[in-house]
Amino acid sequence: MSSFLNKNYSFFSIPVMWWMAYYPAFWRFPACFLRGERHRALPNSVRTRQNLVMLQTKNTDPELFAKLQKLNDAHLNGLEAFPLWSLAIIVGNCARLDNKTLNISAVVYLAIRYLYNRAYIKQRTQQEGDRQYVMDFGPFQQLLMV
Repeated sequence: MSSFLNKNYSFFSIPVMWWMAYYPAFWRFPACFLRGERHRALPNSVRTRQNLVMLQTKNTDPELFAKLQKLNDAHLNGLEAFPLWSLAIIVGNCARLDNKTLNISAVVYLAIRYLYNRAYIKQRTQQEGDRQYVMDFGPFQQLLMV
């Protein structure tokens, strides 16, 4: 196990983080298709930022609209975190930090980030929201440790 951690795999966390930033956006429209809202969920390529607003005005189910809004917010949050994570990995490698440290940090950060996205998208009550809020600081703290 030690020899596995001593090889530099931290750069592979950058495309994984990119995927984690984009999977909520990719899931928005299949979520509509599964709920029978296909005709209302077709994206507008010209005014992309208005897609959710248009869904809201077309009498979409409020529960579905809330889920789509959360998916969109998780996507935007991932886009905000992606450059910071990528830069942290690149700077850590340029500074020749220990590969084991970078690898463990990458795995822990990605795991916390996945759990954060999942908790954010699935939350429905205030208590779940409070737990998600606490989880919000896990990835940030891990980012600072790199």
